[in-house]
Amino acid sequence: MQQEKLESLYKRYEDSNVVLASEQLARWTIPSVMLKPDTVQDGKRVLMERDYQSKGARLVNSLASKIVQSLIPDNTPFFSIKLDDALQGEVQSGLNISSDQYESQLIQWATDASARAITGTSYSKYSHLAKLLVITGNALLYRDPSNYDTSVYSLRQYVVNRDGWGNVTCIIIKERVQVQDLPETLRNTEFKDKPEWENLTLYTQVRLNKQKNVWEVTQEVQGITLDDVSTYPKNLCPYIVCTANLNTGEHYGRGIVEDYAPDFARLSELSTALQMYEIESLRLLNFVASQTGLDIQQLDDAAVGEYLQAEKDGIFAHEGGTSQKMQVIQAEIQSIFQELSQAFMYTGNFRQAERVTAEEIRAVIQETNVGHLSVFSHISETFLKPLAHLLLFEVEPKLNLILLNNQAQLQLQVGASVVNKSVQVDRLLQATLSIQQILPVLAQVSPRFNQDAVIDKIMQGFSIDVSEITYTPEQLKQQQEQADLEAQQQQQAQSGMSDPNLVAQMTGAL
Repeated sequence: MQQEKLESLYKRYEDSNVVLASEQLARWTIPSVMLKPDTVQDGKRVLMERDYQSKGARLVNSLASKIVQSLIPDNTPFFSIKLDDALQGEVQSGLNISSDQYESQLIQWATDASARAITGTSYSKYSHLAKLLVITGNALLYRDPSNYDTSVYSLRQYVVNRDGWGNVTCIIIKERVQVQDLPETLRNTEFKDKPEWENLTLYTQVRLNKQKNVWEVTQEVQGITLDDVSTYPKNLCPYIVCTANLNTGEHYGRGIVEDYAPDFARLSELSTALQMYEIESLRLLNFVASQTGLDIQQLDDAAVGEYLQAEKDGIFAHEGGTSQKMQVIQAEIQSIFQELSQAFMYTGNFRQAERVTAEEIRAVIQETNVGHLSVFSHISETFLKPLAHLLLFEVEPKLNLILLNNQAQLQLQVGASVVNKSVQVDRLLQATLSIQQILPVLAQVSPRFNQDAVIDKIMQGFSIDVSEITYTPEQLKQQQEQADLEAQQQQQAQSGMSDPNLVAQMTGAL
């Protein structure tokens, strides 16, 4: 049976309803995220259908920035590593890590991998990906394994197929390539008569081989299959399909803008009508009675404003539109924008500072998590976790080999649960400063204050679990016994030094 060509398969997987809906949602917000297919073919800029308002773009840009900052904050690991106890010994022996260095090494791997996530232009690509997720609910991220560059694709450039459980089984990417970028064998045979700069359509298929549990990547140009076939382990595929929301049974996700489509539609229509009405209101027409005997052409050339004949005495000016109606429409538009601002967490106030504290990062994460809990958790699962696997493999490839040999899965914690851990240190610092200010004052006021009870009370006020950083009663007892033993040995040594005969033996006098 002849295998279906990728071009035909791409058309079969493409959902025109999803594309059309995404175009409309993009027109209300940021039209450039859904470019016309012509731009994929030849790379030239095409005209875009824009709206008469930019408030939608302001809302999306604000929410996208908060999502990226929440998912991948600066100078803070966005994921943590967890290994089973059975695998811990294998990792320690395979990578020559001592028990004392094990936990710190896991943290160091996560830190180094997270630092790789924001190198170069990757952070700007994540921002573009977040905009696509907010508007269309779909985006494809590709991280080049050779140069670690990042690319983001919209629904204009890829299609996806899922099984009944929502798992991705096939991805096909449609992009522009020049003849000079093809393998030399094709340039000298199939495309020898074409100029090197001529544009062609390259289809890349990423299909899951469930029997081998690997991803197989093949490419095709004008029906000709390229010889190079790449395979990637299931958790290390550089093509990451991201969605904001995914309903069971659907191949494509849904964005946040779609949830508020009625308000965006009203905002668009009112803004368009107001723009036309304002332009019409500024149009000045001068009407001249036909029996006046005046030369209309002479009057028309004399000043601004067109002159027309009318069945009325004298000359009078006509202007359309009323300021009251404009104020009513403007108030309605502002009301809609305020409602959308709450949904998209837009305040318009941005703190200007060289250093943003951990508590402020936590506040942004908490706000995003509360405002869009399902979206935040879903993006963490579909975007952050696969990205963390790729970055960790770049930092320590041997770790992945150990996992594959043991047929084990790497457990990762991503998102707010990881970043909030760094905030605990900031809370501990604030609690320590409070203890320094409160405890000496209470000790001077009255001797009846229990210092340990006061410290526990302050720690509880900052939501710090004291049991995690204090010794247990058994450990305190062991420390006390060890201190008593050392004191006893020191006392015996001092008493021996006071014996004259022992002193004489040690000094050689006897």
